[in-house]
Amino acid sequence: LQRPEPCGIPALDEGYAKLTVVLRHLDDAGLEALAVDYAAVFLGAGAARDEAAYPYESVYTSVKHLVMQDARDQVLNIYRQNGLEPVVTGEPEDHIALEFHFMAYLCEETAGRLQAGDMAGAQRLMDVQANFFHAHLVNWVPRFCGDIRKYAHTEFYKAISQITEGMLELEEKILESMGTVGMEETA
Repeated sequence: LQRPEPCGIPALDEGYAKLTVVLRHLDDAGLEALAVDYAAVFLGAGAARDEAAYPYESVYTSVKHLVMQDARDQVLNIYRQNGLEPVVTGEPEDHIALEFHFMAYLCEETAGRLQAGDMAGAQRLMDVQANFFHAHLVNWVPRFCGDIRKYAHTEFYKAISQITEGMLELEEKILESMGTVGMEETA
């Protein structure tokens, strides 16, 4: 297993270093520990109170910390405004994986527009990306990652949370370099 070269973003560099060590020593008992930790951390299995890191924006942005709240409706609307009809996954549309998938989609679409010479279309997509990033990722993902580190018992999930925070920092720098930071949401 080869980890990425250090990039100067501490959360990414440290997270990848930790993950590399964990994966080098992962055995059957370690896999079972990951499964148990996953159920406890992300599903709240065995928790008597709110001691989990639920991977939904609504949980972190709604008053009562419930799923399927305004954030879910907002992101679903944004997906549709950008030509996407979500695939039924069994997860609400504000699940972290779906929000990150949308960001990846925007990057791919932007690259396609740039290759086609459609600068206006590329700029529109970069604006959507910056708006979505600020309105629907940085508003909750850092707290989610903090909860992962707070409740996880395995270093694997702690490392993944650091990598996730590092990727947010990297995305912020990229958006800043493109001149799209601080834009208002146009949902």
